[in-house]
Amino acid sequence: MVSKLLTWIGKVLNWSPILHVSSDSDFGSFDGSKDDFRLSLLTLSLGQNKYYFISASFNNNEWRVNIFHNLDFFNVCPISTEKEIEMKNSAYIDSFNDRAEETDEIVKRHIELLKEKITQNRTRISNSFTKLTGYRSLVLALSGAGVYLLTEILKSRAIDMYLGISSTFLLLFILYGLSAFLQITFALKIKAFVKSSFKEFKDNPTSIELAKSFYTDFVSLNNESQIIVSITKNAEKYFNRSFIVLILAWFWLFFHQNTFSINEAIFLPTENEFVVMGKEQKLQTEQMSAFFSSLAKYQGTIYVVSNTSNQKVETLTLFIQSILTENQKLSPILLKNDYLDNDVIILKLGE
Repeated sequence: MVSKLLTWIGKVLNWSPILHVSSDSDFGSFDGSKDDFRLSLLTLSLGQNKYYFISASFNNNEWRVNIFHNLDFFNVCPISTEKEIEMKNSAYIDSFNDRAEETDEIVKRHIELLKEKITQNRTRISNSFTKLTGYRSLVLALSGAGVYLLTEILKSRAIDMYLGISSTFLLLFILYGLSAFLQITFALKIKAFVKSSFKEFKDNPTSIELAKSFYTDFVSLNNESQIIVSITKNAEKYFNRSFIVLILAWFWLFFHQNTFSINEAIFLPTENEFVVMGKEQKLQTEQMSAFFSSLAKYQGTIYVVSNTSNQKVETLTLFIQSILTENQKLSPILLKNDYLDNDVIILKLGE
């Protein structure tokens, strides 16, 4: 039970760039299945590399503390070198020597099987690149929604907890969206894979040499497909996260704008209240006319409610002050935190 709880906490913290939990052997992901893990104060994922600041890692029953650690993707999933593939080729060719009397038949079967495996790997690579291209287009589309969200947040004058939550999710969207885009760009740039050479087969046109060429392509393509599929899964992970946090950012902004903001929708005109300045600082002529009609029959205090930063309230106050009688008094109420959305100005007669 404790192990499941810790795994769940690790999965949750894997979403956060602060107090981040991850596994180096899984290139920064975490599902609790690996023997190693890393707890870092701050992490940044930038394509091929993940950067950890002030982290503690546990691996092979040993703890290590790092002020800075750079995790390179190719340290986790390396590209097979020409020397490594040649060693595998030699071991593969040697396997036929023990069955010399059946070599031709066995080689033919191997070639057919290798052809099938090569086709499968090429299909996996092609499907992954198709996904990556689609994710790249979607990330760019979401970026437009993110920019629009930023403008809406910057336009909001009332600051509260809900706007702060929305801004936090927007920051996560920027981090995840950038991570997804850089993962995609990284995958599309990988080219350093070994390929078979026709020259070798031309110099030694035997069935075993042909099988060796197919085996070279199989090993190389198998390595390439593992790398591309792994990067695609990482890009998909960050894309899904960016989409989710963007939805949450919009939700909290909507909640902020429609539930906890004071605007014309909340301050509807009443018998003794008049919204004389509306959106975009436009004078509401009908409300102003209604105010003057009520003012002619009223004796007492007139309250002017507005944001302190509203530059038009002073002009309006001076104008109203100039037309008041001896039995009428003007009392401004200025809100220091710009709580009134859209800088509306409300005139209220009496208590």
